[in-house]
Formats: sequence, structure tokens, C-alpha cells
Amino acid sequence: MRQIALMVKKKEIDLNDIVPIIRLKKIIDRFDLSEEKVEEFIEGIKIHCFGKEIKVKEFIPKLDRILNLLANIELPIEEIPEYIEEAQKEKNRLDKEIEKNKKLINKIIERYNFTKDYLERYQADWSLQDTIKKLQQKIEKKDKIIQLLNKRNFVLEKLIELDDRTVLEKELEEANKEFAEDQHEQIEV
Repeated sequence: MRQIALMVKKKEIDLNDIVPIIRLKKIIDRFDLSEEKVEEFIEGIKIHCFGKEIKVKEFIPKLDRILNLLANIELPIEEIPEYIEEAQKEKNRLDKEIEKNKKLINKIIERYNFTKDYLERYQADWSLQDTIKKLQQKIEKKDKIIQLLNKRNFVLEKLIELDDRTVLEKELEEANKEFAEDQHEQIEV
């Protein structure tokens, strides 16, 4: 305390500089940590940042962001190594599966003498298949409409032929009225 008082008196240290130190000391004590462990942790961060060529003041917000992400996916920080190990195993499994599929594709290409150009044309044709199907459906609909119109046209033609040879009842009644006036015999159906 005397040394601090002397430093303050000599104006080597400002009281405002002491307040954060006291607060930090209280936090360290509250978590039951030693100053040495906190120093080791900070030195570890410093070494890590040096190796990755990152500034410590840029690293701390990134670390905070990682902790927030972990909280959002509900993954405790102590489970990160296991999570990374499982993810690495899954990645390795998928890499093996991809490699296996590549070999299978190469075998198929060799067996059937496919070329890259042929496959690209096939893929382009594949994308056109959907368009072709849609156009075929439209054509089928149009064909049905044409068939219906042809049937209707046929019926209309037959009606016209019949109309030439037959007389409708109304026309017959009107003709009978006229004949009755002229005193002719009525026409029977």
C-alpha cells in the first residue's frame, strides 16, 4: 500500500488505473483462480495469436463470437473437442464415400466408353426432357380438342345434310297454315 501511495504521489500511477486492477482481482478471486493461471491463459492467447498472425485485440471478439455461437447451438465448450472429432470422422467417412463413387463412375465410363462430351450432352438432353414432356402433354390436349372439333364438325355436316332433306315441325306448321289459307290439302309429316 505504501508503494502504491508513493507511486501515486510521484504521479507514476493514476488512481483511475488502480480501479480496473482491483475489479480484475475481485473477479479472479470470485472464480477461485490464481493470478498465475490467468497469466498463463493470457500468454497462451498471445502465443496462439502470434502463431496465427492475429492481433490479440482482434482475437478476443472472435473468441466471444465463438462462445455465442456455441450457446446458440447449445454445445458446451467442454464438448467442442468431441464434436470436432465426430465431425472429422464424418468428414473422413464422406470423403471415402466420394472417392468410392468417383471410382465407380470411372469404371462405368471405361466400361461403356463414355466421354465427358457425351455425358455433358446427355445432361443437357436430360434438362430438355422436362420441356419435351410438357410439350407432349400440350400436343395431346390439342389433339383431343381437334378430335372433339372433328366430331362436332361431322355432326354439323350430317345435320346440314338432313336439313336439306327434312323439314322441321315449325316450318311444316307454317306451311300448313299457308296451304289452309289457299285451300289446299295439308301436308302430313
